[in-house]
Parts: sequence; structure tokens; C-alpha cells
Amino acid sequence: MTDLVGREFSFDVESDLELVWAALTTPDGLATWYVDGAEVDATPGGELKVDWGTGPHAMGTFEVVEPPHRLKLVYGGSETGAEEWLLSHEDGVTHVRLIHSLPVDDDTTWDEQYRDITRGWSLFHGTLAWVARTHGRLGRTAEVRIGELTTGAWKRVMSAAGLAATPAAGSAVTVPGIPEAEVLVSVDGYSLLLAIGRESTLLVDVEGDSLYTVSATYGEASDAAAELREAIVAVAERLCEAARG
Repeated sequence: MTDLVGREFSFDVESDLELVWAALTTPDGLATWYVDGAEVDATPGGELKVDWGTGPHAMGTFEVVEPPHRLKLVYGGSETGAEEWLLSHEDGVTHVRLIHSLPVDDDTTWDEQYRDITRGWSLFHGTLAWVARTHGRLGRTAEVRIGELTTGAWKRVMSAAGLAATPAAGSAVTVPGIPEAEVLVSVDGYSLLLAIGRESTLLVDVEGDSLYTVSATYGEASDAAAELREAIVAVAERLCEAARG
């Protein structure tokens, strides 16, 4: 039998504990940082169904629900995997610990087998922290664009973004076509998450042989939000075209 091996991810969120808890346990909250839509029964034995744009499907069952501090979601069965979320709060900051357990055989390590998952969580967590810091904006509208990757794609993608190299997290960057952005997450050769003001984000990520982008705006629908999202989508399409070569 393959044993489950846990990996811990920790990050801080400048927000109320209750807001972060809602981001993990309510449909509207999950839709701001994680999925397109969700059906949530956050009670012991309840089910989580998620939708990434292809329709809802069962993700797992809640094994432990202790608001607003502890949540454990089990995938499919006790030997398939689990997520355990542990929250605490101090001086205006919510401390988040995620223990993600997955089956790992004797011939590999967690990092070797789940490198993409590690990077994926960094992008999700970066989005969650930003959403919470900007007062938990609901009403996310997101558009996905995907481009095929060819050799040397990431360097071309950065060039198409007007960047000489992958910028460091925390830096400010200017990408032609959109307002100045803050780098939330950066993994050279793979991922970039930008916050554009307090209203929008652009996620760029290498997934297998594709460049996956998500252009999102937050808050109430308006002509200004639609115009900003259109500009971000145009950038995403430019990056996807550069990835193709």
C-alpha cells in the first residue's frame, strides 16, 4: 500500500480570520481565488463540488470542520489524499497553514512527483492573499486563454510582456497595454501572477505543453471593468501567441 506523505504550505493574509474562512468554505469565497464556481456543504461528511469551466465535479468530502480554525477535505478516500487547513489570527494578520497529503511511492519524493502542484498552490495562495488584502472582493469575472508552447517559449513570453527577464515577486512592472502591475508570484520559466491595481489580476502559467492564462476583474460589473478586462485579455493573447513562436 502506498503511504500518504504530507507537505506543508504556510502564508500570511492581511485580513480578518472570518473572511479567510469564508474564502475556503463558501461558493462565493472560493470563486474569488480558486474556481469558476463551487457547491459547498462545509459540514462533516458534506461534499465539495468544483467547476473550472467544464461543469461541477466532486472534489472531496469534508472530514473535519471546526470554524473558523480547522478544515480537512479528503479526496475520494483515505488513501487518495487530503487537504488540512489550519488558521490562526494575530495583530490583523491571518496565518494560514495547508497540509496537503498525497500518495508517494518509495522511488520518488513529494517534490519530484508533485512539483506542478507546489507551483499551483503558490499561485492560488498568492491570489487568495491579494483578494483578502483588497477586502475580499466578490464578483470575479475571468477569461482563460491558452497557447501552445514551443522551444524557448518563456523567454519569448517575457519579451512579449515587455520584460527583459522574469521579475521578482514584490516588484512593480510595466506591461504595455495595461496599467502598472505588482508581481504577486514569480517562478522563473513557469509562472507569473500580476495584480493590476486593486481591481484585476493576470495569471500566466506553464502547464505541460501549454501556456495557461487567466485575466480577471473583481467587483461589480461596469463598463470600466469590462474595458480593463478587455485590455488584460489582449495582453494574455499576445503572450499566448509569443509562446507558439
